[in-house]
Amino acid sequence: MNTIYFLSLADNAGYTLIRFLLSLFWQSSIVLLGALGLMYVLRHYRTSIRHAVLTTIFLSIPLIPILSGFAGYLGIPQASFFVPPEIGYFVFDTNPVKPLNAEVIQTVYNSNITQTQPIPSIFTFPYAILLLIMISGFLSMFFIVATGRRRIGLLLKGSNVVSNVNVVSTFDDAAARLGLRRGYSLVESSQIETPFTSGTRKPVVFLPVGFFDDLCGLEITDIALHELAHIKRYDSLWLTLISICRALLFFNPLAWLAAGLILRLTEQSCDDMVIDATGNPADYARMLTRIAENLSNRRLIMELSAGIVLSRKAFIKRVRNILSAKG
Repeated sequence: MNTIYFLSLADNAGYTLIRFLLSLFWQSSIVLLGALGLMYVLRHYRTSIRHAVLTTIFLSIPLIPILSGFAGYLGIPQASFFVPPEIGYFVFDTNPVKPLNAEVIQTVYNSNITQTQPIPSIFTFPYAILLLIMISGFLSMFFIVATGRRRIGLLLKGSNVVSNVNVVSTFDDAAARLGLRRGYSLVESSQIETPFTSGTRKPVVFLPVGFFDDLCGLEITDIALHELAHIKRYDSLWLTLISICRALLFFNPLAWLAAGLILRLTEQSCDDMVIDATGNPADYARMLTRIAENLSNRRLIMELSAGIVLSRKAFIKRVRNILSAKG
């Protein structure tokens, strides 16, 4: 065993991975284009319906290789796609029926290796390099997800239980109006600028310290309804799954586009629940506008890891959507 042998193994593994990812790329692209087109067709439908449809399709994409393999097993005709050439220093013939290139000089190396190039260099193993790049990409994305989840956990440890009786009772009343029977925790932190909700098994509503000092009772009710709507809809679970699926498909720009749309539809669905409960879209939009004015730049780590959108731009889009629906 030597360095060349292990580089050849990596090159062969990279070739197999690239073939798989190319297949997944074009298959997922077709599905995502169809899903985004369907969103346009359903643009006049209720936001929650569009959210459910797009989320279901998006989370089904990792099943494509399984369905494709099952279709091949049943003998269903499948479309062909571009197959990259084998250009490694050693080519491992995994398909003995496949004809070898006439120009390949065959030698024996542990009984299954064919030597094609006498003088290796780093560029002799292009698929090994691609393998390293793809693995780095996957690990980076999952590191972001893990970092974001850890940041939320540390935020919870540094938070205090909300003691304001008025705020607590308002949230209790909002939960009753929504028919929410799940338990939740209400905490406040000095490290955040706007409320958000996280957690599936033990949901937690995070509130900035002193956030409600300048808000009236109806505005507190609107915020309570919105955050508790996330809990009722199990949004934390779905958005976490979306983040993981996006990490798996990080190489497909359409996956990022679809995931971003799902995040917006999630917030808009909760806004719809607030408006359904209060019947006051204009006042709700004005409150969101005031909140947006005090927000800083977007928290990309939080958005990528848990789907928590805290940017000023996201709030403005929500306001436009509310006013558009009102009109």
